[in-house]
Amino acid sequence: MSLLIAPLVTEVVAIEPEPDMLAEGKKRALAAGIGNVKFVAGSSDDLPVLRMSLGHFRAALMGQSFHWMLERDRVLEDLSAMIDQTAGAVAFVAPRRISIPDELRAAQETLQEILERHLVNIPPGPHPQGRHEPFEEILKRSPFPRIEMIERVYEMSRYPTIESLIGAEYTISHVLTRLGDNRAAFEREANAALKWFKEGSEVTVTCRDEALIGWR
Repeated sequence: MSLLIAPLVTEVVAIEPEPDMLAEGKKRALAAGIGNVKFVAGSSDDLPVLRMSLGHFRAALMGQSFHWMLERDRVLEDLSAMIDQTAGAVAFVAPRRISIPDELRAAQETLQEILERHLVNIPPGPHPQGRHEPFEEILKRSPFPRIEMIERVYEMSRYPTIESLIGAEYTISHVLTRLGDNRAAFEREANAALKWFKEGSEVTVTCRDEALIGWR
């Protein structure tokens, strides 16, 4: 998401606790010629410390990460101290795929089946137990109580490779940590199982991005 936003703003600061994810982000930014993204190691627990070095922002965007945070009210208070006091906002962005070609879907399902086997006996990450409150309710009592929902449907051309499909699985919270030393074995099995996949061919994916925005 950071690389998609980068052309629209002056600067993006991408905060990520996984070292491998930071390395992948830097690699993709360099390949795309994007120079206004700063990658920072950290998590929502580090916001009070990071505030001293990172300064202030117009908005904070989160992908599918807010539900992993145990103290959501505290996170929004910490973000409030870092965001413009007059017109700042936070946004939770959820990308959805409405339709993808059958071959790409089959490759993704194969990867997910292999990944599940490699993670079957490994405890999940620190996801809070039970269902969380609707994000709208959390925003209403936060410093960002004015709520807006927007949606965008569009088509996107992609040129998927086995490496990029594996990388997409690694964007899921805690997958890399859970794999640990088993990562190489997973990748070997994935590459062997997807020998049939035609890499680099153009495919068209229909997407829908949903954003829940909380304004001051």
